[in-house]
Amino acid sequence: MKEKSQLDQEWEKVASDMLRSELEAHGLNMNDLRKKLADNGSDISHKAVRSKIARGGFSAGFFLQCLAAIGSSRVKLDKG
Repeated sequence: MKEKSQLDQEWEKVASDMLRSELEAHGLNMNDLRKKLADNGSDISHKAVRSKIARGGFSAGFFLQCLAAIGSSRVKLDKG
């Protein structure tokens, strides 16, 4: 398996931090997110949500699905 570059790892952390910030801004936790994802038709466990966000290596689709479930209409990209 190809090892991720340092740049990839940095951007994955940015994505993970953005999701965490959005959860906090909306007063939600990981379990709330899992429930909202389930309400939108996603069959994902609390552990899987927590794991994906902790490692940051998730798809753009998962990222957008989470933002929509949280109710985010805009996010500010603040890397660094």
